[in-house]
Amino acid sequence: MGFLGSQAPNAADLNVITQIIAFCLLLAGVYFVRAAKIKIHSRLMKSAIIIESGALIIWMGPSLILNIEGLRSFTPGVLVTVLHAFGGVFALILAISAVYHRTLGSLQLKWTMWLTFLVWALTAVLGISFYAYYYLV
Repeated sequence: MGFLGSQAPNAADLNVITQIIAFCLLLAGVYFVRAAKIKIHSRLMKSAIIIESGALIIWMGPSLILNIEGLRSFTPGVLVTVLHAFGGVFALILAISAVYHRTLGSLQLKWTMWLTFLVWALTAVLGISFYAYYYLV
């Protein structure tokens, strides 16, 4: 039993908390970019990217690899897992791309950032759904 009281291992509980923190950083980043506080926005987004990269390397990637056999069945949980995995990697690639984009006034950068936000938000919802499906239901 995990420390959140579910059937999840402690690492999964820690990961879901980490994901909620990263999502809060993402939302705060949206606030600060809308308030034209670009340096704060940049720091928050870079922090969120580092957190997500660490979570992917430490927990989510190895967990997916260890449980790859479970993806053979076509269940709602597997669908959520696959969408979450692909969406998460895509969001991380988009986020890293936005960080290294050089022109801050670019319309293309603005749309890349909004696409990143939308994909990241959807992936976060899928990740929390994944946690709920496998450990709470």
